[in-house]
Amino acid sequence: MKAIVIKLKDVDISEQLAQECIASGKENGLIIYPFNGVYGEEQISAKHSEFGIRPWKEKMKKGRLGVKGCFLSHYSIWLHCIEINEPIMIFEHDAVVLRKI
Repeated sequence: MKAIVIKLKDVDISEQLAQECIASGKENGLIIYPFNGVYGEEQISAKHSEFGIRPWKEKMKKGRLGVKGCFLSHYSIWLHCIEINEPIMIFEHDAVVLRKI
């Protein structure tokens, strides 16, 4: 199964944690590919436009950027799953693989 780790490009701690996730996967026979997550108001706005989606509740328009970016990152990968017709295992940057999956 294809595996992806979501990281925030050019955010040192996120890049470092993602590399640790990738290394722990390798130690346990899993190849994990990095994916640049959606990060910041500009990228969030661009993804909303690209996907033709908008917050469905008024209070969601004022939601935290991290929550929005996380959703849009996962949504991007979900769309890719549909496109390639394959499941994809998704890790956050702070995940660690402890044993074979």
